[in-house]
Amino acid sequence: MIRIILYLLTVLTMGYLALIYPKKVVIALFVTIILFFFPSLFYSIYLSRKVKIKVRIPVPLMEKTQSTEVHILVDNCGNIPLLRAKLDLAVKNYYHKKAVKKKIRLQINKKDATSSIFKLSSNNCGRLSVSIKNFFVGDLLGVFYLPVKIKEKKLFIHVLPDIEPMNLNIDKNIWNIMEDSHFYDLNKAGDDPSEVFQIRAYRKGDRIKNIYWKLTSRSEELMIKEFSRPVLCPAVLFLDMMDKNSPNEFLKADNYLEKALSVSSGLLEKDCCHMVVYYDAVSGCIQRIKIEKEDHIYELTDHLFQMLPYEKDIDLEEHYHLEYPQHQYSISYLLNMHMELWEGGGYSCGREKKLL
Repeated sequence: MIRIILYLLTVLTMGYLALIYPKKVVIALFVTIILFFFPSLFYSIYLSRKVKIKVRIPVPLMEKTQSTEVHILVDNCGNIPLLRAKLDLAVKNYYHKKAVKKKIRLQINKKDATSSIFKLSSNNCGRLSVSIKNFFVGDLLGVFYLPVKIKEKKLFIHVLPDIEPMNLNIDKNIWNIMEDSHFYDLNKAGDDPSEVFQIRAYRKGDRIKNIYWKLTSRSEELMIKEFSRPVLCPAVLFLDMMDKNSPNEFLKADNYLEKALSVSSGLLEKDCCHMVVYYDAVSGCIQRIKIEKEDHIYELTDHLFQMLPYEKDIDLEEHYHLEYPQHQYSISYLLNMHMELWEGGGYSCGREKKLL
């Protein structure tokens, strides 16, 4: 914009001088400046239609303080070189409102392609979106810049939190008592472990392999098979993310997620299959994820990367009991936004012991 203003001021100045001093040199210079407009505009229009741009992230996963490469691939299919191009790139953490912007300038020979690589790092965990906000090609002097259409506007990088399994004291004898209990038997639909217990509508967090495709094809929504005898889950970790101070941001994300995932990882180290339960403010539903192996920790991380704190005061344990009355557990943990970790017994036992 500044260069266009300078160009217009130059035209006006030379036009004024041509009127006051009508000499051949002044008039010729004025005409040259006027005529410069047309080839410059043609140059920009031609290349804006001949240039293609792509963004690639070879490894969309990294740890905090580490870096990953972002590749910007620009292909000039035109018969003239592109001497001026500028790109506005924005990197935003889903947990935070503010985006970090980076300006990149490029030059490309005719019928050629170039790759610009820059390293991206983050001190905070979360899902980073890398998006091209604008891409412009300019004329020889950089007066006129025209936008180029962008197909791939946004890619994602996951920055993993630091996870160190928490040492938890768990009495495994409780599991055996619970497994043989009469209360557990009442929840079995039959003697066959593979028998379907119920068929219900899909909820966010359900595994794709449990979709009942035959019934789904006849209905307008995804249907899920719940089996009569799931793997015993004697523990539940409730993630209470209620925060009235910053519902649209997650400023405590690093601290909170590292604690939550450390508890889950600690349970896994004790060979304790467990459920992680949280409230999704977007869908307005209680969500749960079963953690049986290490891969499920990363699956949980992926889900939590799309969650934000909420203002609504939700009793997670009560809502979970109403939603999944068939699940009986012997121990529970609750982590709130004050970074307090509470340990309790089964449902209705309340918060009995503060661990953090």
